[in-house]
Amino acid sequence: MTMKNGFKRNWLYFAITILLISAPDHVSAHKGHEEARRKAATNTPESVTEATPTASVLAPELSAARSGSGATGDHDPGDHSAGHRVESAPAAAAEPPSNVPKPLAWVGRFHPPLTHFPIALLSVAALAEFLAIRTRSSYFENVVHFSVLVGAISAVGAATLGWLFGGFHLVDDEWPMTAHRWVGTTTALLSIGLLVLLERARQDDATRIRFRILLFTAAAVVGVTGFLGGALVYGLDHYAWSFES
Repeated sequence: MTMKNGFKRNWLYFAITILLISAPDHVSAHKGHEEARRKAATNTPESVTEATPTASVLAPELSAARSGSGATGDHDPGDHSAGHRVESAPAAAAEPPSNVPKPLAWVGRFHPPLTHFPIALLSVAALAEFLAIRTRSSYFENVVHFSVLVGAISAVGAATLGWLFGGFHLVDDEWPMTAHRWVGTTTALLSIGLLVLLERARQDDATRIRFRILLFTAAAVVGVTGFLGGALVYGLDHYAWSFES
């Protein structure tokens, strides 16, 4: 009866963790759809240039087109070369790495969503292990066992997809990408060690100490990995605090 209740509690923790992980994504997606809808409604050249990272490069062509035809009221309906170049920019940016087969590169695109699991679950496991040390409660030990099991497996999977997503390079053009690549790989190696020690840590005190050291290290390293991954999208100064109004 106790094992059945523990099993139900573990699945409850898992469901709550999934909700916490997915909630920010749903909010971001909703905001992204709203922004895209507003830009589509305005349908101005400025909104087109802001829609892609290459807008600053293509802006002079758009300006020349407006000054050459729009200023006089003459516009050739068949001349949409500049607009087509802007719209095709995301397709060019989505090209897979040259040293990864296209089917595997497509699978690698699931790297970003999968990274949520090891970040959340290994952090929860470290917190639960700390509470287990303080309270000596088997309740938190069950949380640790489940969180490490799922978090470590997902960490190995996320690292594998990351290599498929970014290509097989030892050094990248930008140092944050190189750091993210190798710190993430380190997280995967630490996670494999956690899986090896997971069952024995319940029976042997010496193994439990090694397991705890490895777990707290993995939780810190996966946090750094997540920060570097976010920096690739939002920039290193995303969390910078500005006191200026």
